[in-house]
Amino acid sequence: MKKFVVSAPAKAILFGEHAVVYGYPAIAATIDLRCYFTVTIKNEACEDIIIDFKDLSENSIHIPIKMFHSISNKESVMDYAWKLVSDLFNCAYHDSLHDSPIIVSTCVIVYLFIRATQLRSDKCSDQQFPMFNGKNTICIEIQSDMPSGCGLGSSGAFSVAATATVLLLTNNYPLVQVWDIDKIQCKLISSLARDAECIIHGKSSGLDSTICTYGGTIVFRKDQLPLFQEINISNFDTVKLLIVNTNITRSTSLAVRKVYDKWKEDKTCVNSIFKEIGIVVDEVIDVLNQKDNCEISRSLTRHIV
Repeated sequence: MKKFVVSAPAKAILFGEHAVVYGYPAIAATIDLRCYFTVTIKNEACEDIIIDFKDLSENSIHIPIKMFHSISNKESVMDYAWKLVSDLFNCAYHDSLHDSPIIVSTCVIVYLFIRATQLRSDKCSDQQFPMFNGKNTICIEIQSDMPSGCGLGSSGAFSVAATATVLLLTNNYPLVQVWDIDKIQCKLISSLARDAECIIHGKSSGLDSTICTYGGTIVFRKDQLPLFQEINISNFDTVKLLIVNTNITRSTSLAVRKVYDKWKEDKTCVNSIFKEIGIVVDEVIDVLNQKDNCEISRSLTRHIV
């Protein structure tokens, strides 16, 4: 029996929420909460991958390995994944599927396995993975420290951890005892996780998948190169953030949609608000780059309060 664990951190957007979707900068930092994928590989014959969503259901989801064959380039992988998952749950493919967290989460995993299969086929003609020969039982247990629907990046952390897990299981990355991940591997994980997150939210700026992959504290700019810049502040790991959970869950996709509707209704007004948000972010970036912790504290207090 083999066992390994993959995890990804939660995040807090300090400045630039919502405006980041429209190309303005945002500052985000990871926090000490994580989403965990615990994978157990047993020497027992099984044609399915068994998924346990510990926070969502007491019942396991059995995903047939045969689902993960490559598809033609003309077909949307995301649409194909939704079709497979609707068949798996024996329900019609329609918008209401997006309201079920367990169905959406399963679709993310199916999508990632298909994409990983495609990546593997680009590297070699043999798409057969040793672990998927029907002679092994692969169990994935998923559990998270963070509550969902409160803006801490639960979807981003889930997508990043799922992506890394799938890439390891499909031999795209070596399954070694200690994984010393490099920048190229991080870039692929972040990119695939951003695509996967679109299944959950419909649209993604890429901020969550980036910060949950690379960690630390970053300045993020959508669709610009470089995509993000690290902020190196002495003793920043010791900084305490007070995050209050109101226990009122909110849908990120719905919030993003409401902002978009306002933007469509009055672009001049909303763009001016985004511009002001961008100015605040730039001011904070200047202060952070000074590396003066006292001034940083005063600036954060001034802009937050």
